[in-house]
Amino acid sequence: MEYKVCLSKINVISLVAICPIICYASFNNLMNIINDTGGVVGYGAFALGGFILIPIGAFATYYHNLLTAKNDGIKVGKKFYPSANYQFAIVKYDVPFKDRPLFSSFKKTKETFEVRRKGDQRIVFQEDLAMFSKNIKNLKEVIQNYNS
Repeated sequence: MEYKVCLSKINVISLVAICPIICYASFNNLMNIINDTGGVVGYGAFALGGFILIPIGAFATYYHNLLTAKNDGIKVGKKFYPSANYQFAIVKYDVPFKDRPLFSSFKKTKETFEVRRKGDQRIVFQEDLAMFSKNIKNLKEVIQNYNS
């Protein structure tokens, strides 16, 4: 059994959604500078190299937050956590109004994925889940199999 999910799926979707706009604008700006035609918007990294930086950022975000659950443990990014030594949990906590994001100000709770050592219960890895509720439900079912 192998289960793969990105812990920051909403962030990756946001980057992919704005990627075509920034890629077109930065490539157009770079061509205007090279050909010395038209107006130049700016000389910054995203104004000139956004068509390279935004796709790299989207891929890096995806692979850095990719969770792969296998029979013997869970791998997050490049780090592997064997189920014999670690305990996995999704913790739900309340978020005060002042700490809520602008676009989800009515969402009162937030979930995080935690990996704890079994001996001393110290948190080794903690990541906010920026995913859809269906994915969180599936991840909870997978985690229950490891902790039982």
